[in-house]
Amino acid sequence: FVAGVAKDQFGRTIGEDADFFPFPAVDSGEAPVVSGGDAAVVLKDGGNQKGAMALVEYLATPEAAGVWAEAGGFISPNTELDLAKYGDDTTRRIAQSLVEAGDSARFDMSDQAPAAFGGTKGTGEWKLLQD
Repeated sequence: FVAGVAKDQFGRTIGEDADFFPFPAVDSGEAPVVSGGDAAVVLKDGGNQKGAMALVEYLATPEAAGVWAEAGGFISPNTELDLAKYGDDTTRRIAQSLVEAGDSARFDMSDQAPAAFGGTKGTGEWKLLQD
C-alpha cells in the first residue's frame, strides 16, 4: 500500500522517486524479506458458512490476487500469480522477493506486537522510539 500512498498522496513516481531495499542480513546470513499481512476469517456461527468459505477459497486463487494486483497497493505471496499483473516494475520486484522468500518471509512487527505495545500514542513502542 505504501507505493499507492507515495504515488497518490505525494505525486511520486514509483521506481524513480520511491523504491525499496531489503533489510540488511545479520551475521552473514541472508537478508530477510519482511512484509505485513492480512487474514480472512470465517466465524463458526456465521449464517452462511458455505458461502463464506467459498469466498475465502476464491481469495486464495491467482485470479483474485490478479484483480488486487492490477488495482495496486497489494502484493501477493501466491506463487501462481503472473507478476505482469502488477502495474510497475518496482511492485513486481517486491512481489517477486516475497514469493522467492517462501517460508523464510517474516511478518513485520506491526502484525506481531500486542496492541498495548504500539497502539497507544505516547506509550509502549511510541515511548521507546521517542526516549
